[in-house]
This record gives sequence, structure tokens and C-alpha cells, in this order.
Amino acid sequence: MNPASAGTTGDRAVPTIDRRKAAVLLAVLAIGDWLLYRHDPGASAAIFFMALALGVRLANPTEVPPRRLAGATAILVVALLPLIENFGVIPFLFGTIGAAHFALVATAPSSGPFAWRVALAARTLLTGAFQCFADLARVAAAQGDLRALSSRTAARWIVPIGLGGVFAALFASANPLIEYWLSQIHLERIVSHIDMDRLVLWSVMTVSLWPFVFSRARFAPFSAGRAAGRPVEAAAPGLLLGEGAILRSLVLFNALFAVETVLDGAYLWGGLALPDGMSYATYAHRGAYPLVVTALLAGGFVILAMKPGGSIEASPLIRALVYVWIFQNVLLVASSVQRLALYVEAYSLTYLRVAAFIWMLLVAAGLVLIVLRMARGHSNAWLVSSNAHVLASVLYVCCFVNFPHVVASYNVNHCRELTGKGQLLDVTYLMGLGPDVIAAVDDYRRRLPEAYRARGLLFDEGSLLSGARQEHDWHQWSFRRWRLSRYLEVRPHSP
Repeated sequence: MNPASAGTTGDRAVPTIDRRKAAVLLAVLAIGDWLLYRHDPGASAAIFFMALALGVRLANPTEVPPRRLAGATAILVVALLPLIENFGVIPFLFGTIGAAHFALVATAPSSGPFAWRVALAARTLLTGAFQCFADLARVAAAQGDLRALSSRTAARWIVPIGLGGVFAALFASANPLIEYWLSQIHLERIVSHIDMDRLVLWSVMTVSLWPFVFSRARFAPFSAGRAAGRPVEAAAPGLLLGEGAILRSLVLFNALFAVETVLDGAYLWGGLALPDGMSYATYAHRGAYPLVVTALLAGGFVILAMKPGGSIEASPLIRALVYVWIFQNVLLVASSVQRLALYVEAYSLTYLRVAAFIWMLLVAAGLVLIVLRMARGHSNAWLVSSNAHVLASVLYVCCFVNFPHVVASYNVNHCRELTGKGQLLDVTYLMGLGPDVIAAVDDYRRRLPEAYRARGLLFDEGSLLSGARQEHDWHQWSFRRWRLSRYLEVRPHSP
């Protein structure tokens, strides 16, 4: 049965919410509140997942072979063991996937290979958050009255408002000016008598737990819709990602992104004076990484919504809005690069920041490829293949770049000792990069002013050389090691 169980209106079957499943959902929510609300999670998280698994069975009493159910239970127990050992992000992911796998096996009429079941469980976790809205919208749409009309209208605003809120939060995290403006809105006076923490917890748990309790609709999506002559999931995309929802989303997203683009243009590129107490380094650091996440979410939304050959992609207005939005995303990535460059200029270069530069360029390339896919009518398979080729090419080139030497040389050339500005050279960090920094260290010592001569002695010469002068073994030979050994042979005497 569909999670919205069939009722009757005349001779026509009308989906309704299954009361037993709703009762189980409320019970699991109450248990989650008792275990997790204002408590640091530990073994309580494992107990919660066990209660969720029991709720799945009570809500969906499907006939499952005992051996298959026992196997799913054993996998769930194994998945929960890390949570009992110690709570963390990775143990929590194990527990979540274990519970999703149990829900699949315990409710699906048939089973497939283990790898397929795990992949399907992971897919449910990624897409299940929308099932709650889709199910409720489908039930409302089947009523055929004003409530159905209002529910369908509300459903079309779920994606624009929901994803728009995510982008607004990311911009607030990326831009201290937006954060400051939002902080001036004193909503606490309005909701002072509402326990917002508990309200948020229950809302998040409801959306997250819905596909578990109503899991049969997720794993057997056509079981209840054949009687009506159409798949039961058919209405959801039209409500959540239909042409109206996409159009509203793009208008809202373009307006949100325009605010960030204008602010970056004024403060980051135009040199407009920042408010008192805020430095350009702070402004730059706050936004580099959140803006890249924003661009990734935007690209994912375009891929999901703009299906090749669909009616949505064929709309001239929507295509124009998408092109404008992607252009704004490219500008955001350029702003992220500029932000990171300013931050590196103030606080030196590291491996992580080099990786961030490369990652940002890959994101920009991915956005450009999305435009090419739309302009030339290519498929999503072409888009994935093109991105894979770009990624492989970049990684291949990176194999030939001596990043320890690049990082060390940059930091030496921009340190306070040699330039009179910026940060003092981080000797400890460079020592951790290994013998490839020797040439940069020699350059640093050679150019040090007299006042900083003592800092040149902070480098442990023996430690660096021990990593460079190893026993001659052809198994360990590499072109980079050979170049380093040649440098050491002609290297001038070091202090």
C-alpha cells in the first residue's frame, strides 16, 4: 500500500494517510525527543535507531522470510556498533545507512544483491527528505476541492522557499554584512514563548523519518497507483519540480545571488571601505568555502530540474533565467578565488588552500559544462563524462607538480622577514612538508636580513636531509628524488 492509504470517494480510490503509520511516526518522534532533545548523543543514538527499526516493522507488517529479516537485523546491529563505541559523524552515517537498509529489506516484497540494497538505501537517504512533502501533496491533490488547490500551490513553493532559505543561510555564513543585517531582525521577541529548538528537532525528524515509516511507497512506488491507471509518484515531480516551481525558484535564486554579487563587486573588487572592525582578510575568509558549496548546490539543482529534452528546458524564459543564474554562480566562484587569494596573502599558503584553489576551478569548469550541455542539447551522461575527463586531466597534471616546493617557495617569497608585511614564516609547517622544501629554505636563509638571522637556524637541517639522503635503492627512484639529489650535490654550504 501507498503510505497514503486508499480511501473511497464514490467509485474512485482516494489516497489518505495511514493512521497506523502516522501513530508509529508520532511514537518514534516522541522517543527521539526523549533520547536526543538537549542531550549529547551517545549510545542513545543507537537506541533510537533500534526503536526506528521496530517502528518500521510495526508500521509495515510485510511478510518477509525470517532468514532475510534476521540478516537485515544482524547488519543493523553491526552498523550500530560504532555508535556504541563512540558517537561521531561517521558512526552516525553507519547507523543511518544500517537503518535505511533494514527498512528496505523489512518492507520490500523482494530482495536483491547486498551492494544493490545498500545503494538503494543510500539513495533513499538522499531523496527521502522530499517524500514527506510529495506524499502530503499527493493526498491533498486527490481531494479535488479548495484544500487540494492550496496544497498544490504550497507544494510548488517548497523547493523555491526551502532551497532559497539554504542559499540565504550560506550567504549569511559567507558574508558578515548579510549576517549583521539578519542579526538586526529580533525574531526572538515574536517567538519568545515558543521552544524553537524542540520545534526544529521535531520538524527535521518528521521529514527524515517519514521515508522509513512510509517506506513501502519508496521501494514499491507503483503498487498503489496502478489501480488508478498511473504511477503514484507521478504527481510529485510536477508539484515539487514542475515548470511553475522551477520558474519561481529561478526568480528567487537570481534575486538572492544578485545581492551577494553586488556586495562582492563593491567590497571585494571595488575596494569599498568595510564597516569598522572588519578587515578584508575576515571578509575574504568567511566566504571562500560557503560560496563554493552554494555553487555546487546550484549546479545540482540545474541538473535535477533541467532534464534534457523536457518541456521545462524548452521554455525560453526559464533557459534565460538559468543562464543568468549560472553566470552569477561563476562570478561567485571567481569571488571565492579572490577571497581565498586575499586570505593567503594575509596568512600564507598551505596544502589545503592549494587544494581549495584547484577545487574552485573545477567547480567553475563544471558550471561552464552545464551551460554547454544546455546550449548544445547534450545528455546528463555527456555532462558526467565531461566532468570526469576534466577531473582526471587536472589530477594527472597535479601529479607532476611539486606542491611542497610550491607552498614553501610562495611562503618564503611573501613572509614578513623578506617583505616587511604579512606573517612570519611558519617554520614548523614547512618542516612537516619534507625534504622538497630544502631549496626554498636555502633561498630563505640566503635572503634573510641580519635582524632575522636567528630564524634561519630554526630549521632542523638533519631532519630535512635525513628525508632526502636515503640508501640508494633503485626501487625508490623517482625523477623528483633524482632532481633533489642533483640539487644537494651542487648545493652551497648551509649554516
